[in-house]
Amino acid sequence: MRKIMNNILNKYKASWYIIWGILTIGTSLLIYSCTDDEATKIVDLRYKANDIYELTASNPKEIKIQVKSSDQWVVFSDHPEWCSISPEQGEAGETFDVTIQYKANTELDDRIDTITVKSDYWVGKWITVVQKGIAYLNTENAENIVLRKEADAEATFNVLANQNWTAKVTQGETWLSIKGASSGTNDGSLTVIAVANPSEIRYGTITLYDRHNVAQQTIQITQDGIQIDPDNSSFRESYEAHDIEINVVSNGKWTVAKDDDMQEWYSFSSSSTSFSGNGKLTVHLDENKGTAVRKATFTLSSELIPGVEPVVRTITIKQAYNGTERHVFNDAEGTNWKVNNGTCTFSDGGFYSKVGRIIRSGMQPGYYSFHIKEMAPDAQTVIFFTYGNIELRWHLNMATGKTNYSTLPWTELAQKSFDKSKGSYTLGLSLTKAEDGNMNVAWYLDDQLCATYPGTFGIEYGTNSTVLIGTNQSSATFDWWEYTPNYEWGD
Repeated sequence: MRKIMNNILNKYKASWYIIWGILTIGTSLLIYSCTDDEATKIVDLRYKANDIYELTASNPKEIKIQVKSSDQWVVFSDHPEWCSISPEQGEAGETFDVTIQYKANTELDDRIDTITVKSDYWVGKWITVVQKGIAYLNTENAENIVLRKEADAEATFNVLANQNWTAKVTQGETWLSIKGASSGTNDGSLTVIAVANPSEIRYGTITLYDRHNVAQQTIQITQDGIQIDPDNSSFRESYEAHDIEINVVSNGKWTVAKDDDMQEWYSFSSSSTSFSGNGKLTVHLDENKGTAVRKATFTLSSELIPGVEPVVRTITIKQAYNGTERHVFNDAEGTNWKVNNGTCTFSDGGFYSKVGRIIRSGMQPGYYSFHIKEMAPDAQTVIFFTYGNIELRWHLNMATGKTNYSTLPWTELAQKSFDKSKGSYTLGLSLTKAEDGNMNVAWYLDDQLCATYPGTFGIEYGTNSTVLIGTNQSSATFDWWEYTPNYEWGD
């Protein structure tokens, strides 16, 4: 019995401990809740200030900010010995103009400070202030340094500094060096020296480093030598017969020669292939009647001198072929198109549209021209290149006398006035490869560029298009269209 009674008492005792614990926790939560409510306070702190200010070492400009708060506020610096703040604090409700004025920084290094805007417990903003130091590292008489091509050619220039500095050859180490001391304190000088240059003109660089070994200045050094510099070394030319001109800057004798004598489709117009000094080289290209891009290289070479390595420049010419295909809008051409809507007819006179369109798929990237033979005075022609839900649009509106070209989803690019009196026009659209692999678009009217649009509308280059042409308003007649593929120029 006693054991049973003890068990009962122990059970009630445990229950009492549980109840006491719950009451204790509840009371603590209540006290914490009340304390937390008392600590929760809304502060409406507003300010007008930049995130960062950059100041000069001497005579730094004042920094002006504005502060307003629903409570008292303060503005203070991590380095109050560097600056003065006025006013440093203010009362609630009013907008204050705060001026922060820094003293001159007389140290070599830059210094960084943080300005804090605070109201009660709330920090509204930290402002970074960077003030330059007084260190400098410059050069004098170090521009356009040209050394002779003979051995031991040298030049000296001045270093202007108020700190320790070092110098190093960072380009042309095999032939250019520093004679004597390559470091110093405060103002000094540097002398550079070069070995003999048996070949072409060459270029070197001297870099100056500050006391922290951070590069501050570069000095370009040129050593005289053989020079042969064409103004262009790579050409992409049209298929027609024509001449190209190459201006060559040289300080000696040089020759020009084909790398492959069997390539007879181009020739040098000059009766002589030898030149002295600066010259103009004229190259004649025959018409490319083939079906592929053709390529040739020829070489400019300095005169042969025993023991001297010649200077050689290679010129590359690539010539396109006539890849343009013209299609006449007649009955035969009409079999390649389907009527999309409206009135559309084909005859020897061309494709006639009266508020109608024709459609054709599988149109590859390249350059397209659509020739309008005639338009009614109120006609609006349309050309749509469609890629799913994306369209490239080209309108010509006789009623307004303006073009309209855009992409859809609609991005209005431009409108351009045109001569309504002509009545006959060629609308061109160029689809080329963009750097991101998508397509660039360009609109042309009578071979004149109207607008371009970069490859950002999301169509991958090489994607075929479905094309619609015709009229949205009144009538017009198209008599031909042309397609020129984008040439694969190769390497």
